Amino acid sequence: MDSNDFNYDYNKNNNQSGEPYTDAFAIASFCMGIFSIPCLCCTYLAIISGVLAIVFAIISKKRSGKMVAVAIAGMTIGIVTSILGILLTIVGIYLMQTPEYQQLYQDIINQYKIFKNNAI
Repeated sequence: MDSNDFNYDYNKNNNQSGEPYTDAFAIASFCMGIFSIPCLCCTYLAIISGVLAIVFAIISKKRSGKMVAVAIAGMTIGIVTSILGILLTIVGIYLMQTPEYQQLYQDIINQYKIFKNNAI
């Protein structure tokens, strides 16, 4: 029996060179997904980068014919951060309509005017 009978080719992506398969759009999807996590403090930026992560994962799947793990992770993170960004935006808009927020905003503006007049 030849020892090569027991070798199993783990390279399932039809890559004949033996190099590991990397797709630029899959990596871009993952990077944009990771970037969207700290962007949740700026909800619009989180929504945009999350959607870009999803789009890059879809492009990666269309180009390679399958969804690699990096693209799946990027898409998952992108979906979660996009949904969280949308929810945080809705909550923020709702809270800005409350009278307590309006009073707090006016207090901050008045303090700024006092500080500005005293600084000059």
